[in-house]
Amino acid sequence: MDVFKYLSQFSTNSVQLIGPMPCEIPNTSGPILYIDGGTKHKKDGLGFSLGDNDSHQEKLDQILPKEKDYSDLSYALSQCHQFNELYLYGFLGGRKDHELINLGEVSHFLNHKTNSFAHFEGQILAYAKGEYEITHNNTFSLFCFNETKITLSGKIKYPLSEKPLKAHSSHGLSNEAQGKFGLKTERPIFLQAWSKTWIYV
Repeated sequence: MDVFKYLSQFSTNSVQLIGPMPCEIPNTSGPILYIDGGTKHKKDGLGFSLGDNDSHQEKLDQILPKEKDYSDLSYALSQCHQFNELYLYGFLGGRKDHELINLGEVSHFLNHKTNSFAHFEGQILAYAKGEYEITHNNTFSLFCFNETKITLSGKIKYPLSEKPLKAHSSHGLSNEAQGKFGLKTERPIFLQAWSKTWIYV
C-alpha cells in the first residue's frame, strides 16, 4: 500500500503528520502520517510511515528515494490535498534550516487552499486565504513568506484594515488579543502564539 491508498480510506477533513522531534501527540482516530524519523512515535501499529529511511532504522511503509530535490514532508503534503486541517507534531526545534523549510513547505501547501489551516503543536498556526475567527488571550506575532493583504478586527490591540504585510517583515511582531478577533488574509499567513489557547470557530 502507498500513502495515497492509505489516505483514501478516510473521509475526515483533518490529518496528523508526525516528525522526529520530541512532542506530545494526542490520541486520534483519523489518518496519521509518520515522516521518516517521526516513526519512532508510532504506537499500536496505527498510521502510515514514509520517507527515505535516512533517520529511521526500521523499514517504513513507503520508501522514498534518498537522492531527490524535495523533502519527505514535502512529498507527504503533496498527497494530502483532500484535507483542509493539518496537525503537525515533531517539526519544531532541532536544525533551524529544517524548521524554516518545514514552515515554507506548509506555506506552499496552503497557497492552493482556501479557509484551511495547519497547526504546529499550538505554537505556530498557518492559515490559507480566507476569513477566520480566532480566540486568544495573549501576545502573538504574524509573519508570511509572500506579501499578503490582511485585516485584523475585534478584541485586538493593533487592528488592521486590508493592509499589506511584507514577507519576513517585523510589521506583524507582538500584537495582543483579548478574546475573539477576526483575521482575513489573501495568502498564507503564520501566527506565532505565546500560549496554547487557540480556538477555531
